[in-house]
Amino acid sequence: MSKITTIYDEFITIVETLFPTRYSLPDTMLIENNDERFLENGYAIHFGPSLNTSRTVCNQVTTQRQVSITLTKAIYATHRDLDKIQAAEKALFEDQFSLLSNFQLNEELDNICPKRSFVSDNGVERILGAQKNFVMIESVFQIEYHENI
Repeated sequence: MSKITTIYDEFITIVETLFPTRYSLPDTMLIENNDERFLENGYAIHFGPSLNTSRTVCNQVTTQRQVSITLTKAIYATHRDLDKIQAAEKALFEDQFSLLSNFQLNEELDNICPKRSFVSDNGVERILGAQKNFVMIESVFQIEYHENI
């Protein structure tokens, strides 16, 4: 099994352990295309582009890859209820903080991709649904791992 498969599984384990009540979103690329019941409290893991670092040592190639984790949450408020909207946004930031902390301190990831970092997020975004509205935040990470060739 390739190392990226192991890393992929570990990312799923991290998110499902941290957020056991969140739903895995089926469409990880177009978040707004997911069913509203998943968007209420959802997550998506998307493995993005990779880059060959051109460092090949002892039949190992080193690869950098971007991985994004998106968290979604329902807003139970009208557009005029600023306190509830802000509460949902803050809850999303708290969940993101838990994710970032676990990502940096995770011992399993230390063994498979010791070089990893949080790169950025897209800020809080809104999704307008047919029945409800939602907020989401996408956190982008960069990982580096060695693969035997």
